[in-house]
Amino acid sequence: MTAATLPPSLCDIAIIGGGPVGLFLAHTLRHSAHRVVVLEAEHALVRDDPRMLALSVGSQQLLEQQACWSASLMQSPIRHVHVSQQGFFGHTRLKATDMDAEQLGYVVPYPALQTVLTQALPDNATLLGGARVEQVHSNAGYASVQFQWQGQTRQLTSRLLVLADGGSLLQQLRVPCVERDYQQCALVGLLEADQAPIDTAFERFVPGGALALLPQPGGYAVIWSQPLNRLQEMQQAPETALCLELQRLAGHKAGQFRQLQRRHVMPLKLRYARQLIGPRFVLIGNAAQSLHPIAGQGLNLGLRDAWELTQLLAPLSPPQLDHPQLLAAYPARRRLDKLNGVGFTDSLIRLFAQPGLGHVRGAGLSALNLLPGVKRRLLQHLALGVRRA
Repeated sequence: MTAATLPPSLCDIAIIGGGPVGLFLAHTLRHSAHRVVVLEAEHALVRDDPRMLALSVGSQQLLEQQACWSASLMQSPIRHVHVSQQGFFGHTRLKATDMDAEQLGYVVPYPALQTVLTQALPDNATLLGGARVEQVHSNAGYASVQFQWQGQTRQLTSRLLVLADGGSLLQQLRVPCVERDYQQCALVGLLEADQAPIDTAFERFVPGGALALLPQPGGYAVIWSQPLNRLQEMQQAPETALCLELQRLAGHKAGQFRQLQRRHVMPLKLRYARQLIGPRFVLIGNAAQSLHPIAGQGLNLGLRDAWELTQLLAPLSPPQLDHPQLLAAYPARRRLDKLNGVGFTDSLIRLFAQPGLGHVRGAGLSALNLLPGVKRRLLQHLALGVRRA
């Protein structure tokens, strides 16, 4: 990694967003001839960031291939997922062995993954922390970024601009988007639990939303979605009351809940870009799609975005990035996988939000246990993505 004492004014590829997807893209370009600059708004890694990431086994394999994986990220594997709905019969249990794998994925603290990705950045990449992007511009000849860094306005010109984050910048690039407000919010936090089953995640559909419990040492990372009108209540409710409510919703298969820490509540929306490329720019990760967390597809889709983009960019020399048609294949390479990830997540929310279908959904969950071929294909799509024919 190149240390930035002064920000460069020219590069081959400028990446906006120094989260996992943007940094992973920089890693995948390590063997290319491109000079890469990553712009991240945060000045430094926030060590107490409470976010937990659900990484599929496919994402773990991609990270490992790029030397972006370590034993410190393997403390919370997921080998079983128990799916049910409150108040109705029927459930299904998804197992790693259903797809001939040792695990379905891992639950990884955001700071832990960021540390691994940051410390191992290749020599052809420069990370600018504290670079707050204000304007982006692209045309047939070049792309440029205006940003604030160390109290001064700076300008970066690049052959190609990659947005890995920064959905607010899409309007400047005139990218049409589809947005859907689910009128839901999500409470996230760390839940301490006694006698929690090892290596098991729980996905339970409850009135008004869903409750996901992702295994962590001593308990779970919790993601609880509810109607948006409960946002203030979920922010202000006493911890004891929330623990009791979560216990009531989850039942006792997940153990006895004791304490909820590092609580945070956020609204939930769907946004995806109808256009992934333009003159001198391409969208990946959260800039391309921002999903409901119910199926854990957002980050995994983003990492596959970065991987596929690199397959196009890495073989090129820097001057070849000037060819206007170089990105034409990218949307087609990502189309099926994105349709699967976005469509599955959105359909799941709609299906379990429909009143009066509880018994039908329960029958469907039970039937899945009797269809190993369907279960295997579902798990492969969620864990590995949809491959191009």
